[in-house]
Amino acid sequence: GPKFIRDPWIHSSCDRGDFQCFFAPITPCVVREKELENLYMLQRSEQRKLFKTGNIPKEHEEKRIVGADFVLRPQRTPATLRKNMLKLMTEFIDELSNSKSQYSTSQLRTLRRAAKLVLTEEPEDPSRPYNYFGARSKVHHAATFYTMRPKAFYAKKLRTAILAIFPKDFDPNRSLGLPIRASDKCIKESECLSFDQYMKLMGQIWKKNEGALQGAADIVLTSESEQILAEKEKYETNATLKSLVPFDYRFITNDGDVMQGTGNPNNFAANLINETSADDIMLSAITSLKTQLKAGFSVGNCCSNFHNLIFDFLRDGCGAAEENWSQCLQENEDPELRVCCQWTKTDECLKKKESKK
Repeated sequence: GPKFIRDPWIHSSCDRGDFQCFFAPITPCVVREKELENLYMLQRSEQRKLFKTGNIPKEHEEKRIVGADFVLRPQRTPATLRKNMLKLMTEFIDELSNSKSQYSTSQLRTLRRAAKLVLTEEPEDPSRPYNYFGARSKVHHAATFYTMRPKAFYAKKLRTAILAIFPKDFDPNRSLGLPIRASDKCIKESECLSFDQYMKLMGQIWKKNEGALQGAADIVLTSESEQILAEKEKYETNATLKSLVPFDYRFITNDGDVMQGTGNPNNFAANLINETSADDIMLSAITSLKTQLKAGFSVGNCCSNFHNLIFDFLRDGCGAAEENWSQCLQENEDPELRVCCQWTKTDECLKKKESKK
């Protein structure tokens, strides 16, 4: 397989040194050593066929495991993936129907309707220039969400953290999401706003959605940067600046955040402080992700894959609010708040780059 799969996972702290130090296993299937000794490795032509059709050679269909050495990551979705997924889901639902399951007829009918949505192809969205592989695929988002399930130990810590972050009177429908990528993101990949500008942005969003927010609102603030939290504290002591915000607000923050000072997991190890482990940093990142899924009205920097991930989950109904509204800073109508990515080729962004030379 690819080098990034074969090598020890640097984002983990346990002895096994892989994905399962923090996240739950992808499958309950456990491979036995004896099976590995007698493992059949698919030939290159068989691997290509597997990717194109989803089928392995008939003589190996009954084997519990087969091997495939995919050196490169697939950059497209296999043509038969959706149909094969629907086939598997239908077989599973049929088993539930034929057994004395706890599911009612109406629930099984809903499961069948949901399963058929797998075949839905999402159209291109010309209003969204920020993309990555699988960005418009609900199947891709669901698979990502599934693989990010923390194992029981960290799931319990995550629940405890979320309970500590949000007061009992928190209302997702009256909250603004403000995830801020700073630190290394600002060095080269993206322009970054000051905290004063972020608060101006909060006022702008509140005015747009004043009818829905109805007065006071919570601002759900997360960041990997200690500097951002320091600027927030400084802002809070400035009565003049606070008076410019057109609504009463309360900050919702994670007091237990590690704030590792980087958004690049490859640099996590270099930022370990005292008793903080790589798994602690991963827990902090996943806590920030779940925290932002609580907000009803969100804005983020779509130069950041992390913010794109938040928005994709919100668009697909994973948020806590009844409805979610979100906007990339790159699409803001105010030039002062409109941020350019390093790779953006619009006239506005090219002129900004030229002026900084």
